[in-house]
Amino acid sequence: MTSNSGSEQRVPQGGQRSRVGLPAHDDVIRHRLIGAAVVVVVLVLVVLLAKGCAASRKERAIKDFVNQTTSILAQSNQSSRDFFALLRTPGEAGATEIETSINEQRSLASDLVRQANNLDTPDEMDLAQRYLVETLEFRRDGLEQISDQIGKALGDQDPEAATEQIAADMQNFLTSDVIYSQRSYAYMRQAVKDAEIAGLDIPTSRFLPSLDWLDPAIVEDVLSRAAGNTGSDTAVAPGLHGTGIVAVAASPSGAALTESGDNDLANAKSIAVDVQNQGENDETDVVVSLSISGAGTTIRLQETIGSIKAGETQKVTIPLTRTPAKGASGTMKIEVRRVPGEENTDNNRQSFPVSF
Repeated sequence: MTSNSGSEQRVPQGGQRSRVGLPAHDDVIRHRLIGAAVVVVVLVLVVLLAKGCAASRKERAIKDFVNQTTSILAQSNQSSRDFFALLRTPGEAGATEIETSINEQRSLASDLVRQANNLDTPDEMDLAQRYLVETLEFRRDGLEQISDQIGKALGDQDPEAATEQIAADMQNFLTSDVIYSQRSYAYMRQAVKDAEIAGLDIPTSRFLPSLDWLDPAIVEDVLSRAAGNTGSDTAVAPGLHGTGIVAVAASPSGAALTESGDNDLANAKSIAVDVQNQGENDETDVVVSLSISGAGTTIRLQETIGSIKAGETQKVTIPLTRTPAKGASGTMKIEVRRVPGEENTDNNRQSFPVSF
């Protein structure tokens, strides 16, 4: 009896087992929830970090694109300054030097197109890059077309037609400026704004300095001064060089033209220009040109003085083989092209209001 009583004390009644050493059910749930929360936090941090890295890469790519574009356009802007400075103030550069310099500008423009095509472009800048290339292609094409005409414009073989073509070719530069400002620049600015990048300047660029360059009369005026240097390959004699306009008259009436008031050329057959060699040296192949603008299509005519001695005055007659329509009015410009070594050309040109 005693042994049975002891045995009954060691066996749990009702089939229940001891829970000593095992966690309570609520603790297990709590631990699982905490673990799940930690996993969620880690995942959120990973996602945020990934997004941050992606945003950083995108920002860096956009900045790199803008910086490279800035470098390319800085070269294009400098090319514009060099090109138009050469035309405005050629110095002692002759036709050959001017043509060579323009060809160098064309080569640079072609290289800039290549650089723009090879840019490492983020998706946000695809359109900006496309229009940047187009901008630079128009500039390259303009320089290429002008280089094909500049020799003729500075020579004696039909320079008027070449000058007209050069003025038309300047439209390439205007087109490039519009494409850049309205497309490439606009898309770059929008991409930078969308990416919320502060302090990043979008480069500006303008190749054509003035709409005046689209006017054939302006281009002719500029190139006529440059054309005076065509003999620079030959040493210029020492001493003063220069010519000037003494008088301009309509023929056959002989009526002198005045720079103020109207000059009626309805019955004129030609224009007589008195040209004086005001330098200390004899000059040869002195070109005298006439242009009529503002009365329809610009008319350009010219004659050449074979030789003129120092101090001598010669009369050159330019036949009016073409005139504006009857009743039209405009401006007639007479110009004596700069001779080699001539520094002051203020008295080489005169303008007259005219009617027909």
